[in-house]
Amino acid sequence: MAANYSGGLRGERSAKKGGPSPCVPILDRLECAVVASLFAYRGRQVSTADIEFIRRLIAEHPRLSRRRLSAKLCQAWNWVQPNGRARDMVARSLMLALHRAGHIELPAQVSPTQ
Repeated sequence: MAANYSGGLRGERSAKKGGPSPCVPILDRLECAVVASLFAYRGRQVSTADIEFIRRLIAEHPRLSRRRLSAKLCQAWNWVQPNGRARDMVARSLMLALHRAGHIELPAQVSPTQ
């Protein structure tokens, strides 16, 4: 059924005009979905479990660079482009966004030797 703006489902009415709807408001369902997924990033829903996985990945490989960590993340999640190549830059961007938001701690950037 389609949702209406009062929070109920179209075709369902409350017993009293202006009273509470007998069905579950749509916003309650959205709030439940937000708990399961913190946000979407480039087409992927990122959950608290995903963030925990990334934290474990970093903890298990403390000496790897950010690039190597993002490659491992792509491999673990099977996160690939339509052409089959890993979404390495997208994974790296996601990890950087999580780092900046305080959700994970990335290793220090390695500056190229000159």
